Amino acid sequence: DLATLYAEGDVYAYARTSSAQAAIIALNRGQEPQEIAITVQGRWNESISFTDQLASDYVVRVVGGKLLLTIPPLTGRMLLSAP
Repeated sequence: DLATLYAEGDVYAYARTSSAQAAIIALNRGQEPQEIAITVQGRWNESISFTDQLASDYVVRVVGGKLLLTIPPLTGRMLLSAP
């Protein structure tokens, strides 16, 4: 499954899912870091975690049906769910 999660200003985020795992790609083409909230209620369970494959110390969790992401300028996040 492929789905757009967020598209506003300089930020675009989409998800690719299978029955076993999910990936989120979030891109920021702007000159400033961007903080975004993606509503994922009904898509993923509470507390599921995603780890950035480009910066493994960056981990986010679904809380209150949302993922809160900070995306550095001129780059992106490649987030993978825990298997």
